Amino acid sequence: MLSNFLLKLLPVVNCDVAEPWQLSFQDGASPSFEGIVDLHDQIMFYLVIIVIGVSWMLGIIIVKFNTAKNPIVYKYFTHGTVIELIWTVTPAFVLVAIAFPSFRLLYLMDEVIDPAITVKAVGSQWFWSYEYSDYISDSGEPIAFDSFMVPEADLEEGQFRLLEVDNRVVLPVDTHVRFILTGSDVIHSFAVPALGLKLDALPGRLNQTSTFINREGLFYGQCSEICGVNHGFMPIVIEAVSLEKYMAWLNEQLNSPLSEEEILTLSISSLLIHYSKDRKESFSINKPQVPVNISSWFITGFTDAEGCFDFSISKSNSINSGWSVKPRFRITANKRDIVLLYMIKEFFGCGNISKIDFKDCLDYTVSDQNSIFNIIIPFFTKYPLRGTKHLDYIDWLKGLEIIKNKGHLTLEGLSEIRLIKASSNTGRLSYDNISLHCNPNNPGYIPLDPNYISGFLAGDGYLSLITKIDSPSFGRIRIGLTQHQDNYLLLESMRNFFNIDNFVISKPNVKGISLNCGSEDTIYNILLPFFEKYPIYGIKAITLVKLLKIRDLVLSLKGTRKTTKWTPELKSQILDIWEDNSILLKGDATILH
Repeated sequence: MLSNFLLKLLPVVNCDVAEPWQLSFQDGASPSFEGIVDLHDQIMFYLVIIVIGVSWMLGIIIVKFNTAKNPIVYKYFTHGTVIELIWTVTPAFVLVAIAFPSFRLLYLMDEVIDPAITVKAVGSQWFWSYEYSDYISDSGEPIAFDSFMVPEADLEEGQFRLLEVDNRVVLPVDTHVRFILTGSDVIHSFAVPALGLKLDALPGRLNQTSTFINREGLFYGQCSEICGVNHGFMPIVIEAVSLEKYMAWLNEQLNSPLSEEEILTLSISSLLIHYSKDRKESFSINKPQVPVNISSWFITGFTDAEGCFDFSISKSNSINSGWSVKPRFRITANKRDIVLLYMIKEFFGCGNISKIDFKDCLDYTVSDQNSIFNIIIPFFTKYPLRGTKHLDYIDWLKGLEIIKNKGHLTLEGLSEIRLIKASSNTGRLSYDNISLHCNPNNPGYIPLDPNYISGFLAGDGYLSLITKIDSPSFGRIRIGLTQHQDNYLLLESMRNFFNIDNFVISKPNVKGISLNCGSEDTIYNILLPFFEKYPIYGIKAITLVKLLKIRDLVLSLKGTRKTTKWTPELKSQILDIWEDNSILLKGDATILH
């Protein structure tokens, strides 16, 4: 009673995060953890009694029965049946007294009461992924996000080192919540001490646990798996809020399934891909939208740069061979290119976009066999790949034929698919069998489409500007591509397409080759006008629009002179254009001309 009065009278600060030299538990925020603390206190009572009793007995023996006081006392030592029964039976009763409440608590913690919310947590190297499976957005996708540790350099005041994350798990108080845990690569351990949560996340297995948060607050945890280099750097933060705040958070997530950065990227892309040649239009952005007017050859070019044709092979007890084989068509891109991936997804009308292990990358994946055979294959038959990626595609078709004939269910067919998977992409040893349509010396040659070049540059190309003030090359625009040396035929076909002498192929290293152009006249008069006519979709369009502005500025000041006079004022204006992104943050933006 007195303690309750003091709690109401004095302000209470709960301990929900580990403190330096902390010896006791964190303050409980769930019935399960409060039960753990109560069990601990109960066991401590027995432990104190045992320590006092044993210490008293040892003290008496040392003081009264040492050889200095009674040298011949050992002659009277004998068996004591009664005392032996006491020190044998008494610990047994103590263990029984501990066992019953322990078993009760263990079974109560294992019981999953009908949950109102289910959260799936997937441990990966080295971050957590969360999915709220009970809520589906208008796009048919659940609320899902990845949670990474905030680096020490990015911490704000009041945040904890090695414990803060960029995306917190938001849950309501006084609600039964179920966690379903698994791992995507190695064993992880999901642990939040204040909630009494600690359960392993095992690859290929689903574990479940539940909690009932009884007060609002921030509760910190970590992956507590000790075997692994970076398990201690994948923290967990659960933010418990009132039901009203939780519903508001849900509405925000469902109405805006993309993050602010991704929404900004949508706005930027919808602005830039319609960037007109005369740059005299005013563009108004009302809401993010995904344009669909994308060239088929652009998709082929982008796939040649960033695509992958492979097979997913995993263990399966339901198949005689013991292995499940699934074909996959994938395009991997930086998360800033999310609009471009959605454009491709809408173009094909199939597949999914998901986060992969790399923090800043997204995957567009088509793994449904019906979509692969009826959409993907007919598309690349009509608009074929041109680089070394085409060899991977041909081998992929051979693997698909094995699957179509049910050969993958046998060990021989499985071995063939494994060999195809191992020899694709970086595992390929020979690049000699380039198809006829890729070689201009063959009668079946298909001329290079301009949109293919734009797509390939959007994936593997670079657009840059030298901005070092004291450099003699200041203001120089560079446009080019870097590829494996076995893609020489593709780069040569691009060089021949433009038919300009200073568009050269160089060898920067033993295995790489570059197609680049540094000539101001060629870039200003040929390449930049080309990319205005055949636009680059995606995040590289931001760089392109800046280069176009810089070109217009330079040409307006250059006049009839053959060379540009790089005055300090001109350099300052160029840097302002290159570094100013304020136009991208406006809801009603006008392209400056």
